Amino acid sequence: MFNRFLKRTHLLNRRAWNFTRVLRVSLGLAVLIAAIMQRDWMPGLFGLLFLYQGVYNVGCCGADGCEIPQGKSTVEDHRP
Repeated sequence: MFNRFLKRTHLLNRRAWNFTRVLRVSLGLAVLIAAIMQRDWMPGLFGLLFLYQGVYNVGCCGADGCEIPQGKSTVEDHRP
């Protein structure tokens, strides 16, 4: 089960980590820790949201909506 989680999230793949993903995880952890220390649930929800986006590498538009593609695209990929 844990191996499937690691494969799905690409947590151990160094090429899958970009600046935005590291920023989301860092910001999510910081906000979540601050919310726990202040015992306030509303910022904790935002911290969980940023943490989820960073771990699963999804953007604000849902699954794969704002994700940066990992592979190179070719001309054939964009033909109608």
